[in-house]
Amino acid sequence: SLCVLALFAAALAATVEPGRACSCALPDPRSALARADAAFVGTLIKRRQLDNRAVLVYSVERSLKGPLGQTVEVVTARDGAGCGIEAPVGTRVGLTLDRRDGAWHGHLCAQFAPEDLLAAAALPALHPRLCASSSPPTP
Repeated sequence: SLCVLALFAAALAATVEPGRACSCALPDPRSALARADAAFVGTLIKRRQLDNRAVLVYSVERSLKGPLGQTVEVVTARDGAGCGIEAPVGTRVGLTLDRRDGAWHGHLCAQFAPEDLLAAAALPALHPRLCASSSPPTP
């Protein structure tokens, strides 16, 4: 029943440690694109966990802003509680990035539907199978 669901949600919320949850207002894709150092639409091909962060490797389908190659490594928080990107390998996303300490950084609140980020850049959407020139590189 709805009451049981509400109680379950309240119990789950009570187990989250205060100050550990990610909270952000999702920006407009055009505003996010304007503020970003780089942006792209691509597919996550690899995830490496480090101490308190993760390094995500994306195959770049379309670079929308900034100097990006065929692949890009993105540093993010280790998990969603720290605003880290929690996408499974194979997920296609639009992502805006900041350049800090010689690395590209991304976060949960800079992730967009590919079509939304393409529209913000005023570029036509491409179907990923039509623009794939080869299989992703292997490390």
